[in-house]
Amino acid sequence: WGWGRGQAYVTLMYAKMLEDEYEVFVLKQGTNPIADEFEEVNAIITEYPKYNVEKKVFKEWIRENDLDAVVFNEYNQWTIDEQNLVKVAKEMGVKVYGYLVTEKFKPGQEKDYDRIWAPTMSFVRNMRKNKVRKFTYIPYSIDLNEFEVKDVKNTKFTFFHQGGWGGVHSRKNTRQVIEAFKALDKPDTRLVITSQISIDMELPENIIILNKEHTRKEMIDYFKSADAFVQPSKWETIGIPILEAMASGLPVITCDIPPMNEFVRPGINGYLANGTMKDYPGISIQGMDVDILDLKAKMETMLNPTIYSMLTKNSRAVVEKIYDLEKNKKYLLEFLKEDLK
Repeated sequence: WGWGRGQAYVTLMYAKMLEDEYEVFVLKQGTNPIADEFEEVNAIITEYPKYNVEKKVFKEWIRENDLDAVVFNEYNQWTIDEQNLVKVAKEMGVKVYGYLVTEKFKPGQEKDYDRIWAPTMSFVRNMRKNKVRKFTYIPYSIDLNEFEVKDVKNTKFTFFHQGGWGGVHSRKNTRQVIEAFKALDKPDTRLVITSQISIDMELPENIIILNKEHTRKEMIDYFKSADAFVQPSKWETIGIPILEAMASGLPVITCDIPPMNEFVRPGINGYLANGTMKDYPGISIQGMDVDILDLKAKMETMLNPTIYSMLTKNSRAVVEKIYDLEKNKKYLLEFLKEDLK
């Protein structure tokens, strides 16, 4: 809770959906500072200094706050907590819901939960493939109050890429994005990359690396100041930055794999690059090694001014129609109304 990673923003999205109808309590793992956008949510925070919460502390937290349900985010997927707090909560008569990431999902992880919350239709299909039936589709949604479509025109067409920490097995494909842009070789374009790690490559002047920790406001401003978003991740459970880019009116270039091809429709609000599907150690699904020349071709197509104008209008329109938090919170609230009876 409170830091700039996808896991925390998933929790934030659920809290925003719930706060008008329910009391929201967050058991915060770690003593990191809480960013401003998290402070705006009506939630009661209990901070615990370690990643694994002691069973005694967890039980006291449930009792003191008289909780009806607990949502676990990626619990026991990256590291194993032998205490199994899901079972602990269930034994106390509390409903237990799970948000699980696709890349670490293995059949059996769902067994102790009353229900798994599926954030995309791609996740729904993966649950069915693994013969899991106790899930409910609650689409990941964007708070459109945070985003607005840019109203300035860049002198150089600007591609934006979020490199972050690079991801497990260089999941963000940042080096491939750089190589594709270099192959594009258009002097009237530039590539802006945000990264928390150093990128040890020889770069031309029109590739700008913003190598630091970035605030939420800064990241939203980067979307506003760009013309297109290039994010060909090897895999995603959601791909939150893709939806955020679309909310900012940016067309998106990403990989032609789920869930990215669930959000981006070729020639409508962006383009999908091809590549080679590969296995990665410790990852339960295949990821795409994006083809650099195909990625370059998709970037080149994006430069067509007639097509680009249509793409940018459609990006925001798709989010408004399908991924608006204010519209979609009804699905979560309706589910809980029935399930918590």
